[in-house]
Amino acid sequence: MYRTSDAGPAAPARARRRGRALALAGVLALLAGCGSPPPATPPLARPVLERPVGRVYRDAQERLYVPAEAVVQRGGIPGVFVLQPPAPFPPPATGAGGETLAHARFRMIRPGRTVRERVEVLAGLAGDERLVLGSLRDVLDGSPIVAVAGAAREGD
Repeated sequence: MYRTSDAGPAAPARARRRGRALALAGVLALLAGCGSPPPATPPLARPVLERPVGRVYRDAQERLYVPAEAVVQRGGIPGVFVLQPPAPFPPPATGAGGETLAHARFRMIRPGRTVRERVEVLAGLAGDERLVLGSLRDVLDGSPIVAVAGAAREGD
């Protein structure tokens, strides 16, 4: 005769009860630790970058163009870094000179044709954004940016 277990027919029921008891003990341990708030998460330590800023250009046919140097590929996705102004609350961070820091935010775009060092943007921008220019290799989403004084680039 084939013997499956020496524990008898009640063994699976006992194992289920034991598993439930262990799960309940784990939940109770988690709940007991929830009485205190979690520790504060420190902000990401990112270096403040000084970069020139530019703008989105609009032509007579309402097409949008950005400087070709503003377009980057991140993970194979084309995009630009848009300068996001600081929120009024909490109080915005300031740089070494006391200037208010804005943050670079990666915005995916659908690029079109290139005309005189400008790339047409088919989708992804509204047209009123300020763009981060210059060397974008070290710029990450959320990087604090200080606009270089007198380096804002205007269109012709």
